[in-house]
Amino acid sequence: MSDEAAFLEALKTNPADDTVRLVYADWLDEHNAPRKAEYLRLVQAVASSEGDAANHPSGPRIVALAQELPAWWRFASASRFALMLNQFSDLVKTVKWCREITGCGLGEAKAALEASPTTVYACVPFEMAYSAYKLSPGESNARVRILAATRYPALVENSFRICVQCAAPRSHLAQSPRTELENEIRAVLNRVFLAMGVPLTESSFLEALSGQEVVLAGDLTRDQAQALTGELFATYLQRRSPAGWYLWCATTQSTAAFNT
Repeated sequence: MSDEAAFLEALKTNPADDTVRLVYADWLDEHNAPRKAEYLRLVQAVASSEGDAANHPSGPRIVALAQELPAWWRFASASRFALMLNQFSDLVKTVKWCREITGCGLGEAKAALEASPTTVYACVPFEMAYSAYKLSPGESNARVRILAATRYPALVENSFRICVQCAAPRSHLAQSPRTELENEIRAVLNRVFLAMGVPLTESSFLEALSGQEVVLAGDLTRDQAQALTGELFATYLQRRSPAGWYLWCATTQSTAAFNT
């Protein structure tokens, strides 16, 4: 096992071990990876602060650094934060938000909200909790906080996957030139697939275009699947296109093994 693999394995076993995290950051500096090192030190500093981290001054810098770092590495090295929903007043807006940032179904979202205060994400990187927080309905409709994680779900239960599909009302399909519509959808799907590190094949494109679910990633924990879905939504899928179509990511549990 390489030195870096040993660091990541230690953090996987105990995500709260900041001694290992800071030693790893020093090692990264010595091995020409200063952005990763800076990211880890900032994550450690925010996690060590008290109270709600949503407005921590280091937040924007962490988010900027994260855009340059692979999602798998951020999960392995920096899953330290929980996204909490304490209370809400607008059920419709909060259910919509919950579904968008987790990819869960309507029934699952409603059940989670009925149990509030509830943990939306239990153990994810800061920037993923932050992206979901920024999409929340607002203080007047929902009280959402980012806190240092206090529990760490088993990372071996990798039975979740992320699927993407396209939806468009028939009226919009009839009004828009089909080639133009397909080009719009292909462009967004390309960015989504690229973000997940997988190629968009022609067969995957046609399946998504026809409304079928296409697997983007598998063998994930619940937190990984839901937080990645939220990040994809915040970055690529937040708004319906002028042509009326939209892409939707769903998080589902599978009894079979899916490869990323």
